[in-house]
Amino acid sequence: MMLCLLAGLAVALQAPPPTDTTATIQGFVQADPATGALTIVTPLPVTALDRSSYVVKLGSRADKWSKFSGQFVEAAGLLARDASGALALYANAMRAVDPPGTSHRIYNSGYTVRVKLALSVIPNRFAWAQNGRSTGVNPTVVYTIRNTRTDPMIIVLQTDDLVCMSVQQAGITIWDSTTLAPRPNHRRFVFQHGGDFRELFQLPQRAAPGPGRYTLNVGFCQVDDYDMRMEFVVQ
Repeated sequence: MMLCLLAGLAVALQAPPPTDTTATIQGFVQADPATGALTIVTPLPVTALDRSSYVVKLGSRADKWSKFSGQFVEAAGLLARDASGALALYANAMRAVDPPGTSHRIYNSGYTVRVKLALSVIPNRFAWAQNGRSTGVNPTVVYTIRNTRTDPMIIVLQTDDLVCMSVQQAGITIWDSTTLAPRPNHRRFVFQHGGDFRELFQLPQRAAPGPGRYTLNVGFCQVDDYDMRMEFVVQ
């Protein structure tokens, strides 16, 4: 009898791992550059079903979710492994959300300008290394300006410098960088009502090399009215 019970226990302990699980995932909806298939690129790795990945395929209804392409979303559904073994989310719900820790500000100069500004570091709390090994984290900065007036908003630059950014720790600037205006008509920007200006860039490790709390400053190089700042943490 005891042997039978032990045999049953052994069978239970050797039960196969689950093949799927319910999950809620946050990240950017992007098309795979090789296949064109939609994916969710996550700020931190998704670990489930004996896999860990920063990229989760969208396993169904790509036609429905393509409207979220380029946006940061929260998606819920069934997480499984596809035929290749990669993680795939069979989503039944998706919505655009602000990344955790997003900083917001409204600039209003009366009739002339009214804009909403947002700044995010995604993820806003991360580690470059863990247990002596690189985590593979790739923090992304998103700077957004939305025109909320009924009339178009026009910005004319005097130089090619577009967005200036810097990182400070304890009031000391340890990194700065500048993006350049695109061509053609690279110095004149027109924002229709509800139109967005969005700049994305990767935060290099030299910008925040060690553990601690940092302050990120971002804005148009030649227009102080649209400056934003926020804090992020390196663990």
